[in-house]
Amino acid sequence: MDTPTEFDEDELRAVLERGHAAVADAPRRLMICHTPPFDTRLDRLVNGRPVGSPAVRAFIEARRPELAVVGHIHEGRGADRVGETLVLNAGALRDGGYVVVEDGAGGLTAELRNFRARAPSAGRPSG
Repeated sequence: MDTPTEFDEDELRAVLERGHAAVADAPRRLMICHTPPFDTRLDRLVNGRPVGSPAVRAFIEARRPELAVVGHIHEGRGADRVGETLVLNAGALRDGGYVVVEDGAGGLTAELRNFRARAPSAGRPSG
């Protein structure tokens, strides 16, 4: 999207590979990357145009982290899969979006949450 602090595709590919080399043998691998993978539900502008990174997508397909958390495209809040990897985009923090990741006996789990969402009061129906 040509924002001033973005890496180009080659730089992004190199950074991801250097990071992966440091954790390649880890029993669990969580990827956190500002840029979402190209052509997913998480990289679409309001007009539907995909603007994510082909390098990020190729990295996820090749290295298969257990979980990936991405951002950048605020309107891309949600979950998708690239191969076997669950990919989450929390959306804009100003809108309350965040992701909780837990490491349990069965592996990594993650959930989209929103701190602006109101939890139903005990004993009162919501809605």
